[in-house]
Amino acid sequence: MRNKWTDLHEFPDRFTYQMTISVAKKRFIFGLGLGTMHENQPLTGGRERIFRLDTLKLHKSWQRILVKNIENSWAAAIFPLGIISENRFEFLIFGGQRESFTPTSRCYILNTNLTDFSQTTIYPHEPL
Repeated sequence: MRNKWTDLHEFPDRFTYQMTISVAKKRFIFGLGLGTMHENQPLTGGRERIFRLDTLKLHKSWQRILVKNIENSWAAAIFPLGIISENRFEFLIFGGQRESFTPTSRCYILNTNLTDFSQTTIYPHEPL
């Protein structure tokens, strides 16, 4: 894919407003915190929508899972923490905006299995 444009599968739905993207192992693209510009709200009802695209298997399209969330919001920041075991990767997710357009102070760890995306979990980060 280097130095050229590549057509990808269409994103699974229209809820891409203020989507946050990060990469794991220079291979997997992760997206979360999705809403719509017209509705201006996350639509998951207490769940975080997490998307993943494996850039080595572009023919397989985007994968999506819903993970129970501590505080529903969008436009969060993602910081990749790295590999914690052979197939597990973690991200720090923090901040964002609520439906009421007020900032959130949420902070949690997103732990994902790179070989089995369904084994993705969210852990609250305890305040120091």
